[in-house]
Amino acid sequence: MNFSIQTRFLRVPFLSGQSKSSLAARWITITLAATFVASPVAPAPYMDGEWVTVTDHSLEIEAGSPLDFSSIAPRLPDSRMTISGEKLTFRGVSLPLNCATLAPGFSDTAGSGFPDHQTAQRYAEQLVRHGYNIVRFHFIDALLMREGKADFAFNPEELDRFQFFVSELKKRGVHWVTDILSSQNAALGNVFPHRWSENRGMLKRIFFEPAALNHWQELAHQILNTRNPYTGTTLAQDSHTAALVLVNEPDLDFQMELENNFKDKPIPSFYKDAYLRGTSVANQTNRIPFTSQENGESMEKFQRFLVKRQIDVLANMSNTIRRLGYDGAYTSFNAWKRYNETPIKRLLPIVDSHNYEHDQVALGIGPGVTMRSSSSFSDLGRYLTLASSTRQFGKPFIVTEHDQEFWNSRRFEAGLFSPTLASIQGWNFICRHADGPIDLAYDGQGVRKSAINPAGTGLDPVARAGETLTALLLLRREIAPAQGAVRLQLSDDEALRDGGRRQLPNDLSPLAWVARLGLVNDRRSAPAVGVDQSLASDPDHDSMPPEISSRTSSLLGKLRLVGAVPKGNQTDPAIGQWQSPSRQVLLRAKNNELQVSTQFTSARAGNPIVQPVTIGPVRYIQSDSPALVALSALDGRPLAESGRILVILSADARNSGMQVTPAGTLTVLGNLPIQIRRVRMKVILKTGDNHQWTISSLSLGGKIKKVKKLDNVVGNVNVDLDSALVPESPTTYFLLSKLPS
Repeated sequence: MNFSIQTRFLRVPFLSGQSKSSLAARWITITLAATFVASPVAPAPYMDGEWVTVTDHSLEIEAGSPLDFSSIAPRLPDSRMTISGEKLTFRGVSLPLNCATLAPGFSDTAGSGFPDHQTAQRYAEQLVRHGYNIVRFHFIDALLMREGKADFAFNPEELDRFQFFVSELKKRGVHWVTDILSSQNAALGNVFPHRWSENRGMLKRIFFEPAALNHWQELAHQILNTRNPYTGTTLAQDSHTAALVLVNEPDLDFQMELENNFKDKPIPSFYKDAYLRGTSVANQTNRIPFTSQENGESMEKFQRFLVKRQIDVLANMSNTIRRLGYDGAYTSFNAWKRYNETPIKRLLPIVDSHNYEHDQVALGIGPGVTMRSSSSFSDLGRYLTLASSTRQFGKPFIVTEHDQEFWNSRRFEAGLFSPTLASIQGWNFICRHADGPIDLAYDGQGVRKSAINPAGTGLDPVARAGETLTALLLLRREIAPAQGAVRLQLSDDEALRDGGRRQLPNDLSPLAWVARLGLVNDRRSAPAVGVDQSLASDPDHDSMPPEISSRTSSLLGKLRLVGAVPKGNQTDPAIGQWQSPSRQVLLRAKNNELQVSTQFTSARAGNPIVQPVTIGPVRYIQSDSPALVALSALDGRPLAESGRILVILSADARNSGMQVTPAGTLTVLGNLPIQIRRVRMKVILKTGDNHQWTISSLSLGGKIKKVKKLDNVVGNVNVDLDSALVPESPTTYFLLSKLPS
């Protein structure tokens, strides 16, 4: 039996084994909670199959190429993003958003930090061509404080580069979400040799130390009210500042468990002392919980104390940004999906959630780290369906971090899974976590650019292929949102009962495939069509898998009765099959397979094809590797009528010299050049005409490398896809073109 483990992580850059002068950051990834679900298919061994070396150097997309999505992504207007019920709108109109995360290391500048002016212009243009129209600035406090010896001593070069880059984004109609506080060191000075070499604990101190909260207020002032000479305004006043993340992942329950390495250890003294200071003399006889993972009355009282502190500080921060002249949206408290965060999230204008797919503790990325290779579909995609339970009806919901990270050999699934679920749920936007969502070249320039690393999306052909498909599905709103809902009932008292360390049960989260999930704060803002479900503790069902839970089948039956799940829908929990209400999406968990068919796109992520499967006008005959494949029309016509079709074919990628054991344990990370796993797949496109067709192999930047004529037999175009169609230039992209008659 294999195990699918639901986890939650913190990624903190730390110095690698390289010389300190390189300031090379690495990510610490720590798992949190586990739910075991039997998987029907054994994980594939790492590094098997045939591997071919990527020879592309430039990764810049050429204007007008098949990968240029600048005409697909709407240019956002020069006006502040506003909240209209559950929608994020611009001048009252909801526009499709595709988000890129700009975290430390996104820049190709050799010393990391923000890009120089020339690179900033190229990078901003490339973001638009990749189909991004909103970005998230993450850890700007750390980047601006590079080499700072005193508090708030922003590096002049970094500040200038940041301001110039912002102006280049604005010229192209790109809006941004900006973190105020991300780093544990905030804007404290004298942190050397780099901003991740110490941990001064500011994410917890702001809730208990007035001086630390004052520091946050000054940091907010510096970030929001510093005039940008290139735009002529401040971030607070700039209409392209879409939202703020007041503090990234400050959730105290999360931070406390992080300090304990997510083990059942005593409450850290910092929190214990704060609790004793903040508790009245009459109540000091109350027992402090023995450990951070205890449940019961003592933990409930302790958690109520923590929640009260977080609510008070949130009010202070909200008032601060308003006094500083910022009148837009904001969010925070995005790390946790436990119930005990619910009372805090009720007070936020936007609810945000972070979601990752991993299987065990992984500290760093060096030798000894293990990554699972089993499919995320084996547990019905719980790492992301679980996020649905943190959404609150009546408010916008976003996901500013998600990923199925390198070197998981099934990470190709995320490129189809994440936009699909986000669309069914009607979330406003999602951001794949990344050092850099794109890179300009395979040149080794910059921090963490000499090899694919976790969060190295720009260098990873698999992640980039997934982001390409994500852009098409989200920007064209191809997948219909569910009209029905499961209205989750959770009072603040119930959310904190026994400490509130529970989260959405396994038998409820899969309902996200057929209905919108969310908490109800106000019946007037809740969806009219749907069913109600209490989240009060129910031991008889809470631990049941969905395939045998009577609660799952009962709720599904009720959704059918109210018309939220239409007649003929093929959902059957007993066999692990879930179909979206629009019938565009079919998850076959026991086969580790997700199918999507829309007006413009036919896509599949799954195991090697051994029996033909038809998805829309495409029949997939056979393949020799687990992979993501998608055919998507680029000319605005339905796929069966299109004459210009982008083909995405992606399996796995690795670094040259990389070594991973069959169990997924990294022994050698390797370096450039990148290698991709070769995939061969036979498909038939049904077109209904007898035109001549060609297939072109594209570079990773969209340049046509080779054109080959295809056979068309009575309206069926036979396509033999091959990652190494051009042996000297392997790729994940192809173009199908109909020739004029």
